[in-house]
Amino acid sequence: MNRLKTLMGKWFAEPDQFMRGLTNEDLRHSDRDTLILDVNGTARLNMNNPDVGRAMRARMEELAQKR
Repeated sequence: MNRLKTLMGKWFAEPDQFMRGLTNEDLRHSDRDTLILDVNGTARLNMNNPDVGRAMRARMEELAQKR
């Protein structure tokens, strides 16, 4: 029943509140995701992902060798 109340509240909310409610709920991520999207659509690397961490470390070591 709470889920129905939440959906009904979203349907009758102001347009900006409606979209904010949808995006906050729909933008979940886990450590398996390589990118994280915030509510504004900004993408950033998920540094908790092991593959991203390894790739970043390899790139930093590569750049350090070029000096």
